[in-house]
Amino acid sequence: SGNVGIGTVTPAVKLHVESGTDTAPAGGGYLVLGATTSTNISMDNNEIMARNNGAAATLAMNAAGGNVTLIQSGTGNVGIGTSSPATKLHVNGTARVNVLEITGADLAEKFPMSERIEPGMVVAIDPKNPGKLCMARGAYNRHVAGVASGAGDVPVGVILGNLPGSEDAVPVAMSGRVRVYGDATLRGIEVGDLLTTSERAGYAMAVTEFDRAHGAVIGKAMTSLARGETGTVLVLVNLH
Repeated sequence: SGNVGIGTVTPAVKLHVESGTDTAPAGGGYLVLGATTSTNISMDNNEIMARNNGAAATLAMNAAGGNVTLIQSGTGNVGIGTSSPATKLHVNGTARVNVLEITGADLAEKFPMSERIEPGMVVAIDPKNPGKLCMARGAYNRHVAGVASGAGDVPVGVILGNLPGSEDAVPVAMSGRVRVYGDATLRGIEVGDLLTTSERAGYAMAVTEFDRAHGAVIGKAMTSLARGETGTVLVLVNLH
């Protein structure tokens, strides 16, 4: 057949290196270069392999004891320390880098909500449901907790608090830039205005009574909204 075998008299590929009791190239060999039924490249033990099982491609590198695992699944997701990556890069453990550059705009944390919340809404601590947030209601609400991330053209940056049971919870911006629903029906919002909660549930308005704003400030407006209008405003979140 023109195949060369080392450690085997029945080489299945152009160069087939086999040792020990591993005699199944399709499931991995100590060195397999070429193509078998399901394996492109495979090296054992504690494998390095690249496979193409129909439409599903896999790249894996494992260390003894499972301490290091790199998997690229058929979805294109890459996992380190996990064989079932759920995102483009899924690290099951601690990652260490010198510089981490995030292309999103805010630092958010996932919180369970006691009611339906849309991106851009102002949320507050729910006194009736410990540990949960709700839509902020009332002007100068000192329970304010932040703004639901992801509204408009401003993507979420860093997301914290992806705890068991909270995977699908709403990310709330703690810092950075985010778009928020603005209420300028009584007073316009100007660039640089401090924003607080509005009488309109889930909306922010410009601070006019500074003695009431202590503990109820969401952040500073980076865009304006004309008097009499409602819409979204870019805000630099800075809770205080």
